[in-house]
Amino acid sequence: MTDECAPILPESVGNLLAKLDRLKDQVTQQLVSAWTADEDRIFSTDLVALGVARRTYALVDGFVALVRQKNPLCCGALLRLQLDTAMRFYACWLVDKPEEVALALLDDRHLDKMKSRDGKRLTDAYLHEQLSKQYGDWVSRVYRNTSGFVHFTGRAMLDARTDHDAATGRESVSLQGPGRIWTEPEMVEMVSAFVESVGVTVNLLYSWSYTKSLGAKLRLSSAELKRQDEGEPCQP
Repeated sequence: MTDECAPILPESVGNLLAKLDRLKDQVTQQLVSAWTADEDRIFSTDLVALGVARRTYALVDGFVALVRQKNPLCCGALLRLQLDTAMRFYACWLVDKPEEVALALLDDRHLDKMKSRDGKRLTDAYLHEQLSKQYGDWVSRVYRNTSGFVHFTGRAMLDARTDHDAATGRESVSLQGPGRIWTEPEMVEMVSAFVESVGVTVNLLYSWSYTKSLGAKLRLSSAELKRQDEGEPCQP
């Protein structure tokens, strides 16, 4: 769909899409910060962070395009995918050995076969509950609401656009186009949730960058203390 024939979006939605554009820049900044931390050492979690950043970029681009087409059925599915990205990345913070979660993700193994440090299986339910504790109840609420967009449910059955011909009394159903009318409040709610989900992802990328930098500082301090114990002078 070209810009000339794209539906006009409410100003509130346009502002949210502009915020998404800024968040994409932050994704890049945090990924670069993580990869260059600790003297450019690359860990398995760095590869997960790369995948998280790449997937987020792709989902943002797709989501924005579908919002402009006013296609809520597909937007809802992409919102769930973005939330899933954050949930699975967050699993690295819920275990004692995050590299094991990272390797499981890289090997396409099911996380629900693994357990958190409190002995709970890393199921989707557990992950969104834990993410909710950190970022707010909206996470679990959005997770549950978007299930209807991922799985074939009544949302899909009731999404087709219908038109009533007053003259004949006949109802017609269209399979083409974005589907039923997407009201402004519904649009704002979904786009806002997507913005928040990307914001969580940016925060997790920052957390990994910080954790990696902190690990480097602790390792350097440990090396300095070891040299002191061995009678070597400390580095300035």
